[in-house]
Amino acid sequence: MKLNGGVAQWNPLILMIIIQQNTYTPLSRYATFFAGVAILSSQIFINLTQNTIPHGMDLAGMFPRYLSR
Repeated sequence: MKLNGGVAQWNPLILMIIIQQNTYTPLSRYATFFAGVAILSSQIFINLTQNTIPHGMDLAGMFPRYLSR
């Protein structure tokens, strides 16, 4: 089976859409749902962890006496 006309697809969201269009079975729906949940949770985790760094630097700059020990 050639997905997307034999063209390699590296975007995970488009790849999941192509899988659903070509094989619409309960197993493929289950797999694409949990792959989507995994992508969503990784994006949320990355945003939460990466957005705390600038706030910590701002707090350390405003209150160096208390936070730079």
